[in-house]
Amino acid sequence: MVKKRNLSKKRTDRLTISISPFLKDWLTRYVKEEHKKHPENNKYTSLSRYVSNVIEASLKLLEKGKSLEDLHEIPDQKIQKFYDDLTFRAVIAIYEANIEKNKYDLGDFESLIPLYLQFRDFIIGENVRLDDQKFLQAANRFKSFMFSNRVTKDFNISKKGDKFYVEFGGEYPHIHFMHSKGLAQIFGVLGLRLTDMILTQTHTRMELEKTYAFDKTELLKQKRAELYYYNCKKFTNFCRIINDEEFQLWIKMAEYENSMITFNNYRMGLLVIQEIIDEILEYSQVNYKQNIIKLFEKFNWISMNHMSEKIIIIDILFPIEENELEKKLLLDTLKKHCHIVEIDGNYKVFI
Repeated sequence: MVKKRNLSKKRTDRLTISISPFLKDWLTRYVKEEHKKHPENNKYTSLSRYVSNVIEASLKLLEKGKSLEDLHEIPDQKIQKFYDDLTFRAVIAIYEANIEKNKYDLGDFESLIPLYLQFRDFIIGENVRLDDQKFLQAANRFKSFMFSNRVTKDFNISKKGDKFYVEFGGEYPHIHFMHSKGLAQIFGVLGLRLTDMILTQTHTRMELEKTYAFDKTELLKQKRAELYYYNCKKFTNFCRIINDEEFQLWIKMAEYENSMITFNNYRMGLLVIQEIIDEILEYSQVNYKQNIIKLFEKFNWISMNHMSEKIIIIDILFPIEENELEKKLLLDTLKKHCHIVEIDGNYKVFI
């Protein structure tokens, strides 16, 4: 690097370069437009000042070992800050393992819409109509950030006819699934319907069509909610769940109040229940008996109501004549740890 004492003491110097008319026109228009948007920023006051800033910033990057190709991968600083306010860093292996358990969750539109509206306002500005060009520009601005964050690779977005096509890859199967689902949800809030999709463990291709909500500045909450859930169902439907690991279906079925856990025989049921109770006894800090009763509530076998601090009324939820095995497991287990009194088909449990 040239030392400062060898440089001219003149404040500016002249450098003549030849560029194409197209590039000159592009540069001139860009500087004028940015000056209108940011009149307080001195670097847009003239072509020479802007070009000087660009050359200086580029040389500083090159001196750090970057190449000109690397400039395409540098995240947009505004997007970087936008994400920094909403996200956190995590250990990939731990995050990948943990999100597997809830990747088929639909999420709640009411709690997430403020976040997605932040995306919309950031992408196009508040009360500004979204159009095809703004949407494509915004998607490409986010691309560099997603590359740098190792969430996405090979991201491409294009428009053919009336449809948008989004295609990208991922490195980690469950993170890729959640990221793909999250993008589909965002697209729904923006007014896009997911009409077709190819999804593998490391690759996603989406076909999206505009709805009337796409270019509207109004909230249109009901319509955006419909699109959110419609797009999300492409990922969380039972056809996809039953072709995944077995526990995914069990997790989903637990959401249904009329589903319950049963056992093939008394002996195996007792072994499973005892294994759980052993840990309840080991780790309960207070009132282990109440936690044992809660176990059967989680099985969807009973409902429980507190009469007092020491008395719980339990109501058996399953048809007893069809579930004699479950009734026996329930009562035999509770009698080992609590005093029980039957009252008109219900049970008073003293804890």
